[in-house]
Amino acid sequence: MLAPMRVAWLALPLVLASCAEDVPGTSMSGGVLLVAIDSLRADHLSCYGYDRETTPALDALAAQGVRFENAFTAAPAILQSNVGLLSGCDPRIALRVLPPEVEGATLTYWSLPRAAPHLAQELLSQGFSTAAFVDHPQLGPALGLARGFEEFQGCGREESSSGERIAPEALAERFARWIDERAANERWFAYVHFGGLEGFGWDRVSQWEQRFVPRANADGVLPVGDGDHVFHALPRSRWSGGTRTLGELEASYDGGVARIDAAVAACVESLRKSGRLGDTTIVVCGTRGLSLGESGLIGDTGTLSDADLRVPFIVRPAAGRRFQAGLASDAVASLIDVAPTICSLSGLTVPAEMQGVSLVSALSDAAARPRELAFAGSAFFEGWCALGETFCYEESRPWRAQSELLVRTWYGGAVPAEPMLRQVLHLRDADRSVGHARSAALDDARVREARQKFEAWSAQVEARRAELHPNDWDLAREK
Repeated sequence: MLAPMRVAWLALPLVLASCAEDVPGTSMSGGVLLVAIDSLRADHLSCYGYDRETTPALDALAAQGVRFENAFTAAPAILQSNVGLLSGCDPRIALRVLPPEVEGATLTYWSLPRAAPHLAQELLSQGFSTAAFVDHPQLGPALGLARGFEEFQGCGREESSSGERIAPEALAERFARWIDERAANERWFAYVHFGGLEGFGWDRVSQWEQRFVPRANADGVLPVGDGDHVFHALPRSRWSGGTRTLGELEASYDGGVARIDAAVAACVESLRKSGRLGDTTIVVCGTRGLSLGESGLIGDTGTLSDADLRVPFIVRPAAGRRFQAGLASDAVASLIDVAPTICSLSGLTVPAEMQGVSLVSALSDAAARPRELAFAGSAFFEGWCALGETFCYEESRPWRAQSELLVRTWYGGAVPAEPMLRQVLHLRDADRSVGHARSAALDDARVREARQKFEAWSAQVEARRAELHPNDWDLAREK
């Protein structure tokens, strides 16, 4: 079991920054470690200003590299967020439109086509050894995410059927064994996905569960809802028995964050012991956030609030790459930018098919703004939002949710006879809360501009999706 302790590499001097230029198309030595952490909200990391010391390992990586303050997932759902992360594209390119008679399921609606770009495939084609270590059954070969990985270690049949998760410590050990087998001059790419934070005690360990004391101002007992997803109550799928307060829930979550941080530290320590740390580009990001009551959800994810969408994104480039150590960039970043950025840092030309942008310029220049807006869609109800450096504009239709229970609990009963489009303009300078309560009157010019840019972006995504899924049924024909 990993103990919450400091390890040698945390004190690594900040000598990794370099003035060397990253030249796409030029072969670069070393490896790439991409760590994705499910349900990790940015504001619960110490380096993002949290008042609890939850993440000493991630704090150290941020101090040695670059931290993006305004990073957002493209969708608050585990499959879609990982599609965007690994493909460098809007996750809707993996959505299949099927005939009405086909029963909806994850495997029928979602599939990353072979013609779509994939980060592992790009690196494999350039001579990198590739491996993935994941702990969630949805992130497997059936949905196309395993393409390009020579070795893919995911959930086994017993773990998938029982709902058990692979412990973070076990994932770190799997990565350590794999990296020990690599030759000294071998170029490599490893993807490690840590989950479990949304489970709140799916595999409790007392040293983590009891590490943080519940806050005194959050002592009301939480109601438990009947469904797997529900507003204004703790979903039954997140309930571990007994009564819990919001403070206890938050303390449990923070303990889980600290546990995964220790597993990340173990991965980095294995690089240090093998002499690879300096030559490894390390990228760590959350794949989606998690609400603790701010957006109407408790212990769940699926809305367009910052609690669900704003994630940590830390890049610590390998030696010889150009970056400013310790930089906190205010540039807007989307998780679909991770793959293009890794391609650039690895000396590869970013594939034209990737819809994200490389953020390499923002690693060394605090004023760089590679993108203006990031866009995201909702997992629970029809909607979208445009996310900028200082604002978020959201449009959504809560009455078009994925289940009747979500609709009823959102409205507190029956849906109004004429439900209104939800439009929220959230100005971060005026209101730093993460629930996206309306903080400004709707500005017609700003709303019109955001909608036009989203519609233009969606048209590009839909055109690409149609190319990748040429045999899908077009439901529009039936309307």
